[in-house]
Amino acid sequence: MRADAVLSAALAVLATASAAVASSAPTAVSPAGTLGTRLSSVATQFCVDVLSRKVALPATADAEQVLFARYGLTSGLPNAAMQALGRDTSLVEQATLASGEASDGAFMVALGGRAGETCRIIVYRAPLDGLFINAAYQAMQMPAQGWRSLPVPQQPRIARKLSLFKRDAKHRAYLANILSPTTPGPIAAVLTVAAIPANITIPKGY
Repeated sequence: MRADAVLSAALAVLATASAAVASSAPTAVSPAGTLGTRLSSVATQFCVDVLSRKVALPATADAEQVLFARYGLTSGLPNAAMQALGRDTSLVEQATLASGEASDGAFMVALGGRAGETCRIIVYRAPLDGLFINAAYQAMQMPAQGWRSLPVPQQPRIARKLSLFKRDAKHRAYLANILSPTTPGPIAAVLTVAAIPANITIPKGY
């Protein structure tokens, strides 16, 4: 599945997730950091490391858990994550799955599977004010993370879209998109990261 098709799937998930499950802040405080910093870190470190093949996903469950733990993640998904997805599970089907928590929310991570060779971070528990989205967007543009803002000529109808571009130390290119629904629901945001194929023309200056 191409990156644009993954975006379409993410939009579909945002549209069909059951509004009966509310998005809210967790009652317990995690020492893992805020959602903004956690999303930025997972997208920049874990997603890029896997997509660049700097890190290979292990073949055994035990080794997989050790790898995920290095990035502050846990293998598999809790029931609350699956309930938030509702009927449309296309972003996680046949994927390698992990989950993570922050002081103000929780998210799941899906790699590969039906949605193709992309890394999807799906926020299913978050503060209702949505400030974590701009926090993640700004954190990804810090020098240590290395992302650059991209213009979004046309916004999707059901979501706000923010786009970023990054090159790694070997000059490989990556595209990140942050989608947040215009109508509050159980999925607070979807952050997708994809490697840009070498045959794709990248605008001058990037």
